Amino acid sequence: MKKLKNYIGQFRIYSAIDLVILLIAAHTPAVAIIGALLLNFGFMAHLEMFHQHPYRQKLPKYLAVALYALGSVAFYHIEGLFYILWSQLYVLKKDPRWGWLSPIFRGAQVLFLVAASAGYSSRIAWLAFGLIALRNFIGDLRDVKKDETEKMRTLPIVLGVKSGVGWAHLLFLIFTSLVWGNIAHLNVFLLLALIIFECFTYTWTAR
Repeated sequence: MKKLKNYIGQFRIYSAIDLVILLIAAHTPAVAIIGALLLNFGFMAHLEMFHQHPYRQKLPKYLAVALYALGSVAFYHIEGLFYILWSQLYVLKKDPRWGWLSPIFRGAQVLFLVAASAGYSSRIAWLAFGLIALRNFIGDLRDVKKDETEKMRTLPIVLGVKSGVGWAHLLFLIFTSLVWGNIAHLNVFLLLALIIFECFTYTWTAR
């Protein structure tokens, strides 16, 4: 059971739920939402394949490629390929030349997924870019001590931050879900249930 939870945790279900709420708010068709989820899970597998954290179980070698391929077909927009491109840039996070730009890369991934349906001039696309980039930065704040021991050059490390912020990333995840849910006019009880599930699955990701 512990090993299974480790595998599932690598796909960050909490983040996937937040993405679904965002895409609903952007009026993304159901099939495209499934495609975006497959792309998102492909990115997570891609990330683990390159970073190979010793405290996470190894995923099948070609899982990322399979998920990217299926996701690209289901998403059926050129932006799916842009998502994969920005994913590759994000995977370079351990490279000192690129690590500090990872919040921008993460925000850009989501920008293209949202803009595929809402358009590049839509407020929600750029709001998603800004909030997801900020959330990724807060995640780097949470991991600053661990990242420093791995000789990474994330933005908090470049800025000289020495201590983590703990649960700030989860709190900001809840905030973004509330923002997307409000825009989508989701039922309050449904949104609350989704946020509770986000909190429940957050600890499944080994860090």
